[in-house]
Amino acid sequence: MLGVLGAGAPQPLALPDDQREALACLARRATDYVAQGLAQRALADQQQQLAVAFRVASAAEPGQRPELYVKQDTRLLRVLPADVTHFEALGDYVNLYTVRERFTVYGTMKDMEARLPTADFARVHRKYIIRLDRLLALEGDTVLLDAGPGAPAGRPATAVPIGNSYRAALLARLHVL
Repeated sequence: MLGVLGAGAPQPLALPDDQREALACLARRATDYVAQGLAQRALADQQQQLAVAFRVASAAEPGQRPELYVKQDTRLLRVLPADVTHFEALGDYVNLYTVRERFTVYGTMKDMEARLPTADFARVHRKYIIRLDRLLALEGDTVLLDAGPGAPAGRPATAVPIGNSYRAALLARLHVL
């Protein structure tokens, strides 16, 4: 609820510095409160847009892979999971890398992980989720990812670090001989 705060006197007064500072402090607090409310409302709107804009299509037919929809500017773009190589966290944003391009969306890795088909994707680091069928090799603390068909010719494999807490889960999902 927003209200009004006022200070008045029947005649103009010369306020001492401490009272003038107290009124200025109240004004700053009120401004901050309004700005915080606006920011919270904007964040809630963005989270709702993210839930709509970046979702796995729930109406996929049996045998088909669900599609991802990414909001870019004013458009919703369809991205096939098979075209995705990996995701990379960047603060409050996530980069989605496909065989041809990169998309940046607002959200967290936890949100992305929850929306992705678990059979196809694995979290390998606090900052990275990979598509399992793009994994070429594990070298030490790194996975190498194939760019896949449709990628520009000569594009090298992408190196992504493996976090210690994710290594065992990744190895368990692979068919290691």
